[in-house]
Amino acid sequence: METIEQDHPQYVQPLLLRDVYRMAYEDIAQLLDVPLGTVKAQIHHGRKLARPLLRGE
Repeated sequence: METIEQDHPQYVQPLLLRDVYRMAYEDIAQLLDVPLGTVKAQIHHGRKLARPLLRGE
């Protein structure tokens, strides 16, 4: 997450809230005060960045 946060800090919090804390998308949007579509997009992009890092690539 630290690697992602260096270049894309906006993806870290939504990704952690969804994938670690298992919060609903709607709850994340409300908590962060951003539109639901923005939350879904940030999580999608965050996951795309995290996959190769988790694989060790």
